[in-house]
Amino acid sequence: MIAGGGAIGLTGALVLARAGYGVVLVDPAARGANASGVAAGMLAPAFESVLDPASKGLFALLRAGRDAWLDLLPQEAGRPSGLSQPGALWVPTASGIGTDAMAESFNAIGAQCEIVTSAAARTLSPGLDPKGAACLFTEEDWCLDVTVVTKRLYQEATRLGVQFITASVTDFSPGTATLSDGRQIHADQLLIAAGLGRRMASLAPELACLSPIKGQILFFEGAGPRQGPAIRSAGGYVVARASGAMVGATMEFGLEDLTPDVVIGERLRGVGASLYPDLAGATAQHRVGVRAATPDGLPLVGPSRAAGVILACGARRNGWLLAALVAKTLAAQLSNESHEPFATQMDPRRFDMA
Repeated sequence: MIAGGGAIGLTGALVLARAGYGVVLVDPAARGANASGVAAGMLAPAFESVLDPASKGLFALLRAGRDAWLDLLPQEAGRPSGLSQPGALWVPTASGIGTDAMAESFNAIGAQCEIVTSAAARTLSPGLDPKGAACLFTEEDWCLDVTVVTKRLYQEATRLGVQFITASVTDFSPGTATLSDGRQIHADQLLIAAGLGRRMASLAPELACLSPIKGQILFFEGAGPRQGPAIRSAGGYVVARASGAMVGATMEFGLEDLTPDVVIGERLRGVGASLYPDLAGATAQHRVGVRAATPDGLPLVGPSRAAGVILACGARRNGWLLAALVAKTLAAQLSNESHEPFATQMDPRRFDMA
């Protein structure tokens, strides 16, 4: 049984079903109505390693997470469905990191990059206004269309026999899972992939280390770039999607309410408009999600100290980036195969040893 139907839970369900396990996925929310559904879908090992303090030194792990998607997603027209590889652009601002300094950071971690002219940046992303500045382009960072990928993962998992139940897990002992609707279902093992899984700490003590992070993002339906590289700047990012651009995002530590903040919404609109002037007057949907983080920023992946419980949660803002790698790591552990090379770094019991 898998508790949680976000990026990691749904990906885990597919990978384990492909490996021959009988899988029941339980989630109280509708498909996509979770933090994973409020995400731009960036698979950004390079920029995350450079810009996010919690991800420094993790470029190899994050790049492995990106690459794990290539043979996991169902194929469509000869390529993984919902996955694009447009790269990413750094557009410098007066208050942010300069292009040369960003290139030095990329070189330090061994990430591919090149400096491009302002005109070349506009060619890569029509409508972008880099204000005459040279930009940095990298092919390292990709994107998932989370709406498309969620649908395809669900369809493929259903085809392979995964059962989906709208409920939550309230109790578990090896052999039996109790659900919020009173049902008891046979389950040899429970995989907790719930976002803010600390609410299930009675089932797995390691979950007590998780803390919430509120994230806010704007979705401009039918406006902004529809294709091309993700745009990163000191103020935020703009991600092109076929249905409209996404502009984000906040990282509000310790908050777990889902109330949109109007002030933050206007700030994000300003970020988008500074990069794409056409967004200034466009209509935007303000979306909020709450993610969970561990003290070191890496997820809890592997067996809990609690009998029969396995953890796959706490991926901070890298749930989609790491979901495929997490799923493959769990499948290897359950089959007693050689563990994925990053399993030790994500061991949920690592804080017991600290």
